[in-house]
Amino acid sequence: MSFGELCVVAIVAIIIVKPEDLPVIIKKFKYVRKYIAHLKTEVINYFDKELQIEHKELEQDVDEINSYIKKIINLGSNYEGDYSLPDVKDKYKQLVIEKVNQEKDQA
Repeated sequence: MSFGELCVVAIVAIIIVKPEDLPVIIKKFKYVRKYIAHLKTEVINYFDKELQIEHKELEQDVDEINSYIKKIINLGSNYEGDYSLPDVKDKYKQLVIEKVNQEKDQA
């Protein structure tokens, strides 16, 4: 709505509304405004908490991926591929199995 339309609505409301009803209407507007502000705060807080939880989970995954990458490097290999946790774990397991098989063959 434009400012002109709001002015027309306000003028019509003043003409139609009785003067003794104005305080009640103003209280209702204040209540609705306060309710909307409170609802907005709750929604923002909810999504903020969800983002923090997701961020923590991502940090844990990154830490675990880094840990497996270090283990792969310690085995004398390198990792090339997708840096998703399951892929890195699979590569590490594969390298460990290969190393165990090599040790068996040498013995």
